[in-house]
Amino acid sequence: MLVPAAGLFAQTVTISPSTTQNISVGGTVNFTATRSANNTWPNGNSSFTYTWSSVPAGVNFTNNPVTTNNSTTTSSTVATFPSGGSYQITCTVQEGLGSSVTSAATTVVVGPLLTLTPVTRAVLAGGTISFTAAAYNYTGSGNYTYTWTASGAGIPGSNPNTIATATDTKVLTFPSAGTYNVTVNATRGTTNLTSTTIVVNVYTAPATPNLWAITGTGTSVSSFTVTNGLSVNGPNPIFNLSFPTATNAYTMSAALGKSSTPTPGTGAFYWLGFSGGGGGGTNSGLVELWAANFDGSGITKIGTLDMNGSNTNSLSFVRLGMGPDGRGWILSGDGTTVYLAKFQSNGISPVTISMEDADGVTLTGTGGVSAANFQNGDLCVSGEGTIYALANNGSGTTQLYEGNPNGNSTVLDKKFDLIDNTTHAPFTGTVNGVAFDAFGSIYFSSSTGIYYLDVSTVNGPAGTVGLFQVNSVTGLLDLATNLFPTGSPLPLRMTAFSVGKQGTNALLKWTTANESNTHHFEIQKSIDGVNFETIANKTAAGNSSMDIDYQYNDPIANASGIIYYRIKTLDVDGKYYYSNIVALRLNDAVVKDFAVYPNPFRNNFKMEISSDKVKDVNIRISNAVGQKSLERTVSLTKGVNIIVLSSEIANLPAGMYLIDIISDQEKQTRKIFKQ
Repeated sequence: MLVPAAGLFAQTVTISPSTTQNISVGGTVNFTATRSANNTWPNGNSSFTYTWSSVPAGVNFTNNPVTTNNSTTTSSTVATFPSGGSYQITCTVQEGLGSSVTSAATTVVVGPLLTLTPVTRAVLAGGTISFTAAAYNYTGSGNYTYTWTASGAGIPGSNPNTIATATDTKVLTFPSAGTYNVTVNATRGTTNLTSTTIVVNVYTAPATPNLWAITGTGTSVSSFTVTNGLSVNGPNPIFNLSFPTATNAYTMSAALGKSSTPTPGTGAFYWLGFSGGGGGGTNSGLVELWAANFDGSGITKIGTLDMNGSNTNSLSFVRLGMGPDGRGWILSGDGTTVYLAKFQSNGISPVTISMEDADGVTLTGTGGVSAANFQNGDLCVSGEGTIYALANNGSGTTQLYEGNPNGNSTVLDKKFDLIDNTTHAPFTGTVNGVAFDAFGSIYFSSSTGIYYLDVSTVNGPAGTVGLFQVNSVTGLLDLATNLFPTGSPLPLRMTAFSVGKQGTNALLKWTTANESNTHHFEIQKSIDGVNFETIANKTAAGNSSMDIDYQYNDPIANASGIIYYRIKTLDVDGKYYYSNIVALRLNDAVVKDFAVYPNPFRNNFKMEISSDKVKDVNIRISNAVGQKSLERTVSLTKGVNIIVLSSEIANLPAGMYLIDIISDQEKQTRKIFKQ
């Protein structure tokens, strides 16, 4: 359920039945949605619109949508399920043109159906995973017979296993590293189904630590061992930080690096002082650097630098990362400018810190790009010397940038907004560390633990990627690594993607940069911008440091209205991610273009919509994970229309949103940011 921000109206929507429903193909379920009382909504005397939906699509609803007055708090529908599968049913209630709330989902299983969970897993060699097979709506009577298949894995108990229950759970053991395929077949009566295959990736645990973190809320250094999104152990305390011969007064650090020489295990540690009050505290631009041997001995101050020169602003953000050549990189900011400095490490011997970009790093990308977001964060460096910079403002904005040092022309390009893959929402606290493991997996630390970047959660239209937690530990202020993988750990960057009409074809063009282990592309097409089908495949270059252009012609001689396209990129290891969605308007388009300003906004914004005709359209605002925050209908006149949204959006939480203009012929989308 979408819960309004604290201190606002406690609107709620519930649906019944709320428990899982099991039905046959073609069956129906009667649902009733109940909203909270009138006085919990901003405009208690308004009308209310109930809209039912399913994931995946394909369910038919009666009375949908339906608008009621304030004399009733319920609305019912009959949902018909023409195809088998598992569906999530929700109802969204919108008050007039104001706020909306979506219910929690009810699961409907349309069978017969056999499921196997969990659907994706990784584990360390020798580890176990508990799988459950569940049979729904099987015909006949009597016992179920489950036959498990997982070549090379240990399957306990009887197999086949004949039991009276509709579920069978087994804890499988995976003795050695490799890839395992797990399936189960279940029979009863005349029903005989085999589950989808679950792929389990099994990894060997590294023998030595490969991540280091500032722990104890900034006062000590500990080690961790991770691999491929799995936590092996940690935190393991190593030593306490100190700041001998400091010019400023420091109580802690939030910037840690570790050298890979003479060996990854015996490389020196490096850290910067932190005096509270943001990422750097009151320092007038002065950065001070300390070093210690791999065991924490020999702590000494080895360098200083005034990073903002004659500017006396204090640096609220100061972070450190080591490169494959032993060079240390220091990223700092004062809220308006981001600076980059460097030093060549030499154990715990003194170093010279010099500016790489004293004019201010150029920040590029779409959506909320600002030096002000560098309040918390970190940086790490790949084997090619590429910097991955993390920016977090502590108020719901967490971003990942990528770029290469280039003197006063250094550019950091924003790649993604990061979200918590558990809550599917922006991080609400600090995100303050970023580091690699040997396989190029990328990790982040926050106030609640260590997270792993899951490239399968990339949302192309929203520009987000999810992180899931691998180690729950508090008090972390930074991450460090001295492993420098080659090849980008991030999804392939599609620098351009467009579609245009060429004769009787739709000509799709896209350009990639820095391809790494890319296998092929799937060209996908949709008539509604939601449900896509693959219409063609195209082989990818695989690996390249250069921009590569691709194109595809889709025959559209008999098409009309709006056609939507996207590209699904698949890597050789099976990982995949989606491009943004582009639309080809063939005829009868209503909206020629629209713009939103200011963007980012605080309490209100204006929409400038150019229309070719008089038409009613819906304006919808949804958050980064697709939950609807606002929907209203407006009447457009031919020409330029100015729409102002103010009170309806004033109480939206800070973060990124998608705004859609929807008619019966098209949908156009823009990305907006609430400060």
